[in-house]
Amino acid sequence: MALREQLRGTGVAVITPFQADMSIDYPALERVLDFVIKGGVDYVVTMGTTGETPTLSREEKKAIILFTYEKVAGRVPIVVGVSGNNTSELIKDLAWFPLEKAAAVCFNFSISSNNSLIGFSKSRNCRFFACDIIVLSIS
Repeated sequence: MALREQLRGTGVAVITPFQADMSIDYPALERVLDFVIKGGVDYVVTMGTTGETPTLSREEKKAIILFTYEKVAGRVPIVVGVSGNNTSELIKDLAWFPLEKAAAVCFNFSISSNNSLIGFSKSRNCRFFACDIIVLSIS
């Protein structure tokens, strides 16, 4: 089934909850995932916000992705948010993260024209990934 057909309906960018010591609160993340899926969401977007993801290390992001795959367990599709302002680092993240279906690439707080976003998605760098890439702008 094409990605366009899998990602129909309502997708929710789930938050990454933290404990008082600023470590990731995995039990709370599991409750959030269960809540939105039981509520009828059609797909989830992990790390799909520009709020907390810039504060996470690459290892923490990978751990969240793997945790999300495990807890969602195929109940709904998962889109992984990969964001930043440095294009070469975004490409490295896309190659390093365990991406299954789709990655949403967002240039944080950058004003990108439609032509530049289309150019990025058609670039030679994006042709080597096993998952589909969704390019978006938050401006």
